[in-house]
Formats: sequence, structure tokens, C-alpha cells
Amino acid sequence: LQGTPSIFAPGLDQDGHGTHVMGIEAGNGRCGAGYTGVAPAASIVFTKISFGSDFGTDIMLDGVNYIFKKAEELGMPAVVNLSLGYNAGSHDGTSVACQAIDALTGPGKIIVNSAGNSAYQEDSSGKRYYQHVGFEATEDEQMFDMMVYHTGVIELWYEPPGNIDVAVSAFDFWTGGHVERSDFVSPGESVSNQGFYDGSEIASYSIDATEMSNENNGARHVIITITPQFWTYYFYNWTIVVKGDCYFDAWPGESGYVLFMDERPGVRGGDSRLSLTYPAYAKEVIAVGSYVTKNVWYDVYGRRQTDWNAEVGKISYFSSQGPSRRPDITGPKPEIVAPGQYIASAFSAQTYAMGPDNYDTEMLTHSYYYWLAAGTSMSSPHVAGAVGLLLQCNPSLTPDDIEQILAQSALSDEYTGTGHNDVYGYGKLDIQAALKAIDTGGQNELGLDLQADYPVYDASDTLEIYAQAANAGAERGVDFGMAIVQPDGSLLYYPNWTADYAVTGLYLPTRFSVQDLLVFECEVQQGAPLSESGNYIVFAAFLDQSSGTILGNLSATTFEVDM
Repeated sequence: LQGTPSIFAPGLDQDGHGTHVMGIEAGNGRCGAGYTGVAPAASIVFTKISFGSDFGTDIMLDGVNYIFKKAEELGMPAVVNLSLGYNAGSHDGTSVACQAIDALTGPGKIIVNSAGNSAYQEDSSGKRYYQHVGFEATEDEQMFDMMVYHTGVIELWYEPPGNIDVAVSAFDFWTGGHVERSDFVSPGESVSNQGFYDGSEIASYSIDATEMSNENNGARHVIITITPQFWTYYFYNWTIVVKGDCYFDAWPGESGYVLFMDERPGVRGGDSRLSLTYPAYAKEVIAVGSYVTKNVWYDVYGRRQTDWNAEVGKISYFSSQGPSRRPDITGPKPEIVAPGQYIASAFSAQTYAMGPDNYDTEMLTHSYYYWLAAGTSMSSPHVAGAVGLLLQCNPSLTPDDIEQILAQSALSDEYTGTGHNDVYGYGKLDIQAALKAIDTGGQNELGLDLQADYPVYDASDTLEIYAQAANAGAERGVDFGMAIVQPDGSLLYYPNWTADYAVTGLYLPTRFSVQDLLVFECEVQQGAPLSESGNYIVFAAFLDQSSGTILGNLSATTFEVDM
């Protein structure tokens, strides 16, 4: 991707979000600070679909389709991470947008998505704000409050043959009273561009309840739009009044910005349930929540930072919760949780492009490579990286296979409880357990995988070969052997069988097991060990120290040297 040093340059990551996310999923740790992505030897293809949070569903789907098409051209499986989402829609997996993203998935085509950061927000006084509200409408009038920034769109969804009448009201939070209320709009009716007045016009509103049977799910649907005058934010909140005979759910629409407020006397409050964002609630998408793995760290100035509200091991307060509106269609949501608060990962080199109003002086002249962030945007790439490792073992895994493996291998503890729930899903991501759970079909009983860091090397490069075996018990005494077939067909054994980490640049952890990631390095230069231009083939295997027998089948990879 190419661009110019402009605020809208398509090739730059000015706010650092995409770079941070990709580092978690597949960072190779070359900076030497000890932070490596989940799948550090993965091939990377990415698309930039937006500037800031302004993206369209069609653009996002184009990006996903591009990645899967590119992987197909290369004959590779692919996992797409989507650290994004929004709240509009029926939240039941039936929309055209959900159907479209589900249709892109299949064997070797997996989509992992952040569950969303919509559980709740909290201000300095302890008041909470939500992006979902839902309760049983009755013949008695009931109300719920919301804050609206600029334009607010609210969507209500409920099942026939139920009926709900809807009205809107302005609430003066300085005087504590309602200043005006609209007439009720019944199912099948609508009003548009009506004015709210408190001396002068303070807002306009529209209510569209004409959709009696949505073409995708048969549900009834109400869209409420409130457009306040710019200054009313400081004086008014807004109230939705409902009466009817059925349960309904409401979320902010795609346009504008709405937050539902806490309960107060006589007024229902929002809640954290059903707060998953699109496309996390699509059936074939793996939705990932966030839990806390760090609450103390030292910043770039050496100052100790502490988040006293974050309890290690517990769900992140912001992590969106399930279920979907129709779990019978989408299945249980979310599927799993992973580390998302606080995560160190790559810091974009282009943050300076945003200017000094957005970053402190240290960020403008940074000499460091990592920063900390929190969100389900950070938990999702942990799972995407894990799925990449699973696809290495079996490139034909389907979304259902992945969900089953993650569910089977998920960690349960005092926080998650056992079984699936709407907060932690099936539990916490356990990558090693997931790799053990995968069925390799007997092709390689150890699940040995071998990969060159780059497909092409020049004379001045360092060759890096990664090896890992997934399906074997920990702390098993093994030696590791590698053989390289040179372009002339001759074999170069480099190194020979060894468990000595000091020999020939083969790095083995102190408590080594065959599940650990091995990294073999050697210089590419004129002369031994790699002396010719052309294609090289690498074979590797593990040797049982006690019996001297080879464990599992050989694994192979290829790379090219250009002298």
C-alpha cells in the first residue's frame, strides 16, 4: 500500500490501531523487546478499509473477499481478523450483511471478530451508559432514557404478533422534568420531521414503525431518529416511551451516537446483555471477548501505571456480552475470550502524521517500538493467530470445526465457570490445548510444522527457520534435526541431531518440550552453508533421545536464495 505523508494517505496507519492489532496476531518480535505475536511466522496480507471509525459494510466485505481470494491464489488457508464493529441491525444473524460475511467463509476461510466494547461506559460519578436496552412492554407506559450526540438513531426489534406503540420525549435534566412528548406511533404508522419545542425548537424527530415483517427474519422493526439543536446537549436528555404486549430489544442505529442511561426512579435502564456488535453476531464468525491479563506496567518514562479497576483474570468491563437476539440461528455468542487488557504490541511509525494535538511530544519523536492498548480489538487477534496455527495443522478446517476446537480446549476457572455463558463464552483461549485437540488425520502424529521466515533471501540476509510440534506431551526429551536440500540436489545437514542450544545457532528453551517454537538461524552469504542461488528444501524431524527413533513424519518447507 502506498501513500504520501498526508492525513488521509491510504498507506499510513496514523492512529496505530491496525499496526497494534497485526502485531498481536503475527508480529515476529525482531525488535528484541520480548513481544512476539501468536503466529510469528505467518504470511501477512491486509487491507485498510477506513480512516478512523468511518467504514462501510460493503468496503469491509470487499476487504475480506480480497484476502480470501489472494490466499486462494497462493494455495493457502487464511484467517481474517476484524477488530471493528457497530451496533446497528437486528442482532440475529439474518441481515443481508450477516448473510454476506457468512457466505465468504468455508474450509480454510475463517473470520475472527472482536465482540465489541459496548458492555458499558462509566463516568467519573459512577453513572453507567449502555448500548442495549430490552424489557417486556405492557399496557402501562414505560420509559428509558438516552444521551444523543448530534443525531441519534435508535432501532427497536420485536417478534410478531406482538405490538408496541412508541413515543419520544425531551427531558430537561436541570429541572428534572419532561418539557414535551410526542403522540404514540403504532405498528404500521410513521411520522417524520416533527419538532420539539421548549420556547424555541430544540430538536426534530421521526418515528418509522411501518415495517411489520422484515424480509430477512419476519420481525417487526421501529426506527426512531432524533436530531437535537447543537446546544441542547448541555440541557436535555431524551426519553423513549413504550407500551404494548411483548418483549423488545433496542440498540443505537448506524448513524449518529446514542448511549442508553442507567435506571432511575420510574425509568428503565440499559444493560450489557446483547451488546455484541456486527459482524460478531454473524453465525460463521468467531466472536471474541476480552479479559484482563495486566493491570500494572511501567510507561516510557519509567513511571509505574496501575488500573485499579482492572482485576487480572476477570472479564474486561467494556467487553460486549451475548447472547445474540436469536441464538437459535447464530449459535452461542461470544464463542471465547482472550487477553485484551492491557496488551503490548507494535507501535505504528506513522503516528506523527496526526500532529501534536493528538499525541504527546514523546510519541512524535519516539524511539520505541511498542505501546499498550486495551479492547476486544486486542483480544480478537490472539484468537486469529491461534486459528492460523490450527490451519497450519489442518488447512481444511471450517468455522464450525474451529468453534468446536476452541470450545473443547477453552480454559475454565473461577471467573468463567463451566460450560458456555454470555460473558466468557466457552471460556478463555488456551492455544496449546487447542493445538492438542486438533485432528491431524494421522498425516503427522506430532503435528510438526516447519516454515521459513521469508520465501526469498538475499546474500546479506539472515535465514530463519521456525519449527513447532503441536501434538505431543510437554517436557519430552527430544533432539531436533534438520536437513537442507541444496539446488544441486545434495544434502546439507545443518545442524546434525542436537539438543544443545549452544550449537549452530539453534535456540532451545531451558525447559524444552516439542511444543516449543524452535528458531534456527544462519547467515546467507557466498560460501557455506548456503552457497548457491536457487530453491532450497528444508526437512526436519524430532528424535526420541531414549530410543533413537524418529518421532512423527518429516515436515518440509521451501525458500529461495538470490546471490
